[in-house]
Amino acid sequence: MTRGWFLGFLLLTSAAPGLAAQQPGNASLARALELERQNQYPAAADSFRAVLARQPGSAAALLGLERMLDALQREAEIIPPARAAAAASPSDAVYGVLVRGWIASGAQDSARAVVGQWAAASPGDVQPWRTWVQASMRQRDRASARLAVEAARRTLKDPGALAYEMAQLRAADGAWPDAAREWLSAIARLPGYQQAAMAALKPAPAAARPQILAALQQDSALDAQLLAATLAGGWGDPAGAVKALIARLPTRTPRAVDALGAFSAQMRSQGGRAALVAQGMAQEEIARRTVGPAASRALVTAARAYQEAGDNESARRVLALVANDGPSSAGAATTMVDVLVAAGRLDEAEAKFAATADRLPAEERDQLRRRLAWGWARAGNFPRATARLDGDSTVEGLALRGRIAIFQGDIATGAEMLRKAGPYAGSRDDATSRTALLALLQPHRRGQLAGARRNAAVAGTGRYCVGRSGARARGRRPPGRCGWAPASTSSRAG
Repeated sequence: MTRGWFLGFLLLTSAAPGLAAQQPGNASLARALELERQNQYPAAADSFRAVLARQPGSAAALLGLERMLDALQREAEIIPPARAAAAASPSDAVYGVLVRGWIASGAQDSARAVVGQWAAASPGDVQPWRTWVQASMRQRDRASARLAVEAARRTLKDPGALAYEMAQLRAADGAWPDAAREWLSAIARLPGYQQAAMAALKPAPAAARPQILAALQQDSALDAQLLAATLAGGWGDPAGAVKALIARLPTRTPRAVDALGAFSAQMRSQGGRAALVAQGMAQEEIARRTVGPAASRALVTAARAYQEAGDNESARRVLALVANDGPSSAGAATTMVDVLVAAGRLDEAEAKFAATADRLPAEERDQLRRRLAWGWARAGNFPRATARLDGDSTVEGLALRGRIAIFQGDIATGAEMLRKAGPYAGSRDDATSRTALLALLQPHRRGQLAGARRNAAVAGTGRYCVGRSGARARGRRPPGRCGWAPASTSSRAG
């Protein structure tokens, strides 16, 4: 209701500066809008009626009265003032109120007649028909809404008119393949509907999904192939989806690269190992279809996706394709070090870091040092881990030293370092994990938690439990406390 009041206020105040003095009814309209803002709907309705009694053609007052009657569930009362307004000063806004009023009253024939008058006054405009459809849908009268769409298509001689609305109607009827085809018509007119189509079709029942994909794949348009791939990826087959998309894409066109990028972004947001692998495959295809820095960036993105999915071999394979020079080499080197650390190949990671460290920005170089340190700590080589942090005076470095101290059994020193680092160092996930770790440390005796944490670190599992007796448990929650090593233990630190 606030939005409606604001729109009415804008309509009122957009008039010429001297209008208020020339038309005393504006003061009454302002009072009605203020009552609406205060949620005094009956009083506001009376004030809007008073304005219409003096100015029957006032669209602002008529729209305001419609909002109040809608809030009071007395929608049919809008018809007399709306008919008077249409006779005094017909406009799109007035016709719209009258159509909605007739439909709320169940008078579809009267609504159809008004739509005919409105369409005659605005030839070629789809809005009269859209108002009829939307008002019928609001009343859950899908049959009347479908009739309105069909009438619009006949009158306008446009078989794709109101495709957005028809897609929703067909889905509500359970005609999912027809809904998919209507969505393609809507997307062809407005590409921004791609996301709406995906959201509307994704909840389709499992039995209807093959039919939806078949309907989409029958259309050779790029939008159809992208929608089919995105849906298939969300329905549990990301790898098959990206392969089908690549096979159907035209060769070396900017739009094909854009489609791959859109699919990659969807898989990234979807998450999960299979989706991340599909993202990597899409990025590899982008690299094949582009050249220069764009191709290198795509390869680095693919490698990161593979790494996060736990497919370190694919990540290394892709990174091997990246040139060792040029603006993308720093990003490739960073990803390669991450991959090697995650795989536990720390000597190779050290060698790669040493070969590229001088080309990295200082901040990124420090981050890699901390990742290497964390890798050595997870491997149980605490002297190497501590040595890697020499010279690191950052807050993130202090937090990592605290973790390493805890893993070595020095709970007091480690906890103090974490407290000094504070809750804001590193990423949000890192900060959250440090805070959780500090909370877990407080109630336990030093020996109990130190052993459990150290064992979890050396094992590389990240899972630790401490019962009342201090024993570590696996596979079930013991009577005491359980937790996970911070998320950054897998590949990041700090």
